[in-house]
Amino acid sequence: MADTRTVLIVDDDDGVRSLAAEVFDGLGHRVIQASNGKAALEALAAYPEISVLFTDVVMPGMSGQQLADEATRRRPDLLVVMTSGYVKGPPIVDTAFVQKPWRLGDLQRTVQELLGVRS
Repeated sequence: MADTRTVLIVDDDDGVRSLAAEVFDGLGHRVIQASNGKAALEALAAYPEISVLFTDVVMPGMSGQQLADEATRRRPDLLVVMTSGYVKGPPIVDTAFVQKPWRLGDLQRTVQELLGVRS
């Protein structure tokens, strides 16, 4: 791994969010969790060290796409990985995407490729 990152994981499903947190933690990254877009934007403001956003696409209130748009507007260098069980592919061009239900290896590979290319 190139370096340790601080990853903001956003998913309205507690179990999925916890599992993703375990994966990122296992890869050596610091993890911050949020259950919705509003909480994610608050975390982004509170933790300037966040460099990766891992978000579900379909969430109540603010969608993952809306969150990613606003987050990258605030932080243009933020790396974004999106995930969904409903959407087939990234809703935003040039965004890393992992289809749900993701296998551990698929998520690890996607994250390592993203960080390897852009770190």
